[in-house]
Amino acid sequence: VTFHWEAQRHAHRIVQLIHATGAKAGIALNPATPVSALESIIDDVDLVLAMTVNPGFGGQGFIASSLRKVRQVRALCTSHGVHPLIEVDGGISVRTAEDVVRAGATMLVAGSAIFSDDHTATIEALRTAGQRGLTRSV
Repeated sequence: VTFHWEAQRHAHRIVQLIHATGAKAGIALNPATPVSALESIIDDVDLVLAMTVNPGFGGQGFIASSLRKVRQVRALCTSHGVHPLIEVDGGISVRTAEDVVRAGATMLVAGSAIFSDDHTATIEALRTAGQRGLTRSV
């Protein structure tokens, strides 16, 4: 269960409630929210979702400066010795997948990108781009 940092007042309480149900807890950050917001909760979450577009509708373009945010999330996790999934959502395509994986993403959400004439080929191309990112990761 993932909730947005910007929509809460008591992140720790929400994470505890999610965990109490037996589910894993994730937290999402909008593009303008700094990674430092996660400092006090990173040890408790199972997933961090870095939004690479502003939430609201599909088909938006990837915000290139979000790559820095993904790297910062990865660095924060490393400094705390934790390993939550790092998910990226927004503008994910064959062109962006390699870069976000290289920056530290472990899970990608692709929406509009897969609505092509050949879904299977597009999904395979996304996987291939992600694999390239893994072999060239920082």
